[in-house]
Amino acid sequence: MNPYPFNDPRREDVERLREELLRAREKVRRNEETIQNLGILLATKASQPPAQPPSYHTYYAPHRPLPPRVPSGIGTQNASWMSSQTFLPYSRAPDLGLPSVPPLQSESSRAPPVAPPEGIIKLDPSSLHPTTIGIRNLRLYGEFSCRDGNSFLRPTQAKRQLKRAPPALPTDLMRGIDDYFFAEEKNERFDLLLRWITENTEIGENLSESVDQSDFVCLRGTLVRFAEHIYLSKNKMRSIQIAATKVKDVIFLFEHTWYHTESRKSSTYQKLRCTEVVCDYEDTNDHDLSDEYFVVLTADFGPKTKLEEHKPLRVLYAAKVDLVDGEERCSVKMSSKAASNPNAQLQGSLMAPSSIIECRVDNGQLISYNKVPLDSSTAVVKDSAKWIYKLLREVKERMDREPEGTLMMIEREDDQFKINKSDDQSRRFMSKSFLRKFS
Repeated sequence: MNPYPFNDPRREDVERLREELLRAREKVRRNEETIQNLGILLATKASQPPAQPPSYHTYYAPHRPLPPRVPSGIGTQNASWMSSQTFLPYSRAPDLGLPSVPPLQSESSRAPPVAPPEGIIKLDPSSLHPTTIGIRNLRLYGEFSCRDGNSFLRPTQAKRQLKRAPPALPTDLMRGIDDYFFAEEKNERFDLLLRWITENTEIGENLSESVDQSDFVCLRGTLVRFAEHIYLSKNKMRSIQIAATKVKDVIFLFEHTWYHTESRKSSTYQKLRCTEVVCDYEDTNDHDLSDEYFVVLTADFGPKTKLEEHKPLRVLYAAKVDLVDGEERCSVKMSSKAASNPNAQLQGSLMAPSSIIECRVDNGQLISYNKVPLDSSTAVVKDSAKWIYKLLREVKERMDREPEGTLMMIEREDDQFKINKSDDQSRRFMSKSFLRKFS
């Protein structure tokens, strides 16, 4: 006996319909996931060209109340599955008992790209300003000499000139090291720079006039820290901490993380002795091996434009000079390939015109030396100028929103700089005499 009424589907037809319904639901589920993924992708990459919208057949779910194949033995004159195929939007999917998904977001409702938190600067080259940034209008603003890193001498007392006639070589560079008092690489020079500004300010001048209308005041090494990540390997990059504070609209930068180890005494002494061998003193009275000569320079960092949004930033900074040769400021390096070193190129570009005195040393003996001009137009120098400008702008924008005297800490860790306010009074570095002078 036939268990189904006349013209009803047979058992195998029912099973087939159920299987096809399950396949259709699985297809809808996959389409739903595809559309959700597209929505997420568009939201997180809104800054990039938008992806192509899904096609009509992807966005609309095909709906067939019954399969197109007509079971044999069933009347089909007015069967609904014989009519043209219809498509229903996902918003109507609940009518079929199928899962629904929200429609795609419009252009105006897409979420903006995720930006790093305020005060975090990622060391990503793609974030650099597209305009050509350079070190412009570099000029000599002053000079000073110091002894033991903390006492002033006459301005040119430690100024050394490259010898006109070469000395007799080889020369023992280790002679006298036992009597040498190791005072190199201490960070008292910033205090000397503040003293130099104070003592060279004329009566009636305000602070801005005293620093040549500069936006920042610092040492050259601080500027190098802002850019050295582009050429240093990760294992050579150390954490740095730079304090910043504003006095009369001028921002002062001071690096706290300086290293001074007795293990460098030998190499430092050899460099000083090497410098002494190849130079003559401009001022012939009262010299010491460790006397240091600094130039005070000003330079503009930024594009060639007068637009306010791209305004160049002027920096006044002090840079140590080992010796001079005419108008060129020279650094002595204990290497025969120092001119190709990115760090030397960056340091040289910050006191151009500059050269390297490459010294060949063998077993503590100076064998020969050679002067090599430094190129200030290398890719390293150009990229460094962009990073220095970017970080200076970030610091200035943060400082301009804070009251005068606010202390900020600029810290480099791994692949980012962090700029945050600090309440640590031990980090304050401006001398009271300087603040009283310009109060």
